[in-house]
Amino acid sequence: LHPAHWRNALGDFRFQHIARHLFFGYQQVSFAPGQDAFISFPEKAHLDLVHLTPNGDDPAYLAGLRLQNLEQLDIQRLQAFAGRAGKPKGLRAATHILMLIENEASAYVTG
Repeated sequence: LHPAHWRNALGDFRFQHIARHLFFGYQQVSFAPGQDAFISFPEKAHLDLVHLTPNGDDPAYLAGLRLQNLEQLDIQRLQAFAGRAGKPKGLRAATHILMLIENEASAYVTG
């Protein structure tokens, strides 16, 4: 499969191929009768972005994303997904994301 890019009234959509062993970390969601979609868990979406982006595990890149609501990420799920993927880049990114969460938490305490 080749990457694809579609734009419509609902938004801008980019599809990229990932290896079969990385196809996990999603849930089926029903929007209406007969209208289902497979939605990635936020933790897996972050790891997929890192995987598909050159230097996506760079701490400066991750900080530059200005990720919000990091306190809502499931840390155990993030670590489990990174471990299951078995990619050093994903493991490094998970560590950097954890540091961002800790920095954000400490900013609230001292701010």
